[in-house]
Amino acid sequence: MTYQAKPDAIRHLNELQKQCRVLSKKLQASEEERAILEDLNDKKEMLLRNVLRDLQKSRDELTAKNQSLEEALRDVQIAENKMSTLGQSMAFIAHEINNPLQFLWGNIDPALDYIHYLLELIDLYESQNADLDESSSLSKSATESSSINPSSINPSSGNPSSGNPSSGNPSSGKPSSINSLSNKADEKWGLDLEFVRSDLIKIISSMRHGVQRLQEVSKSLRIMARTDLDTPVKFDIHDGINSAILILKHRLKATQSRPEIQLIADYQDLPEVECFAGQLNQVFTNLLGNAIDALEELNSDRKCQHRCDRPNWIVIETRLLADQSTISICIRDNGVGIAPSIQPRIFDRSFTTKPVGQGTGLGLALCREIVVQRHQGTIAVESELGQSTAFTITLPLKHARVDPST
Repeated sequence: MTYQAKPDAIRHLNELQKQCRVLSKKLQASEEERAILEDLNDKKEMLLRNVLRDLQKSRDELTAKNQSLEEALRDVQIAENKMSTLGQSMAFIAHEINNPLQFLWGNIDPALDYIHYLLELIDLYESQNADLDESSSLSKSATESSSINPSSINPSSGNPSSGNPSSGNPSSGKPSSINSLSNKADEKWGLDLEFVRSDLIKIISSMRHGVQRLQEVSKSLRIMARTDLDTPVKFDIHDGINSAILILKHRLKATQSRPEIQLIADYQDLPEVECFAGQLNQVFTNLLGNAIDALEELNSDRKCQHRCDRPNWIVIETRLLADQSTISICIRDNGVGIAPSIQPRIFDRSFTTKPVGQGTGLGLALCREIVVQRHQGTIAVESELGQSTAFTITLPLKHARVDPST
C-alpha cells in the first residue's frame, strides 16, 4: 500500500503544479489587462476632464452672451417703448411745432410792411433834410456875396436885395415837417406812424415768443430721443421730467369724458445726476402715462357731477434727501388706484391690468430694470384703491457701475 500511494501523490502534485502554472499565466494576463484598463481609464478621465472644462468654458461664454443679449433686448424694448410713446404723441408734437410756425409765418408780412413803411419814411426824411441843407447853403452864399458887393445894396431902401426876394430867408426853403412826411408814407402804405410804433414791437415780441416755443419743443424732443452712451453722464433730472410732460401734454387737456388734468410740479433745486438720461426719460414718460391712464379710467366710471366735484391732478415732487447723496422723484395722482392684491405683481414682465391691445406689460418692468439694475436706485409704489397712487424713485447722485452678472 505504501508503494502504491506514492505515485498518486506525485501525480496529484504534478496536477497542482500544472494548475498553478495556468493560474499564474491567468494572473499575469489579468495584471496586464488591469494595467491596460487603468491606462485606458486614465485616458478616459483626462478626456472627461477636458470635456468638462470645455463645457464649462462654453457655458461661461453662453452665459456672457445671454447676458449681452438680455441687455440688448432691454435696450430694444426701451427703444420700442420710447418710439411707441413718440409715435402716439406725434400728432401733438406736429401741432406744437406747427402753431408757432404758423404764427411766425402770419406775422412776417405785416412786420415787413411796417419795416418798409419806416424805411420809406426815413428815405423821405433824408431827402427833405438834404434839400434843407442845400437851401441853407445857397442862402448863406447869397448873404456873404451881398455883404462884400456894394452894387447889391438898394440905394432907396438901404437893404440888401437879390433877384429872388425870398433867397435871403432861410425859412422860406424849409422842408415839410415830420408830420407831412408821415402823411405821404401813410397814404402809400395805408398805415399810421403811431400804430406802427406800438404794433411792430408787439409783433416782434410775439415772434420771439414763437421762436422760444420752438426751441423748447426742439430741446424736449432732443432730450426725449437722446441715445445713451456706454457710460453715464451728468444730467438735470428736471429737464427729463419736463420733456416727458411736453410729450404727454396733449393728454392733460380736457376731453368729453373728463375735465382737464392739473399738473403740479414741486421741484427742489437739485444737483446734476450721473445717469443714462435717455433711459430715465422713458421711466418718467411711462409713469406719467400710467397716471393719466388711471385718471381716465376713474373718470370713465364717474358721472358728470362727480367729475366736476373732484378735479384731476398729478403732482411731481423732487427732493434732495438728508444724506445729500440721493435724490427722490415722486409722481402722485388721484386716479383709480391699485388693488392691494396686485401691487406685488405690477413690476413683473407681461403683467398688465389694461385691456387687450392697450398694454404690453413691459412699462413698469422696464422702469424697475432701468432704476434698480442700471442706476442702483429704488422704485416703490403706494396706492389706495379709488383714491391715489404714488410712485417714488430714489437715485444716487453718483453712478456706481456694477457687473451685470451680479
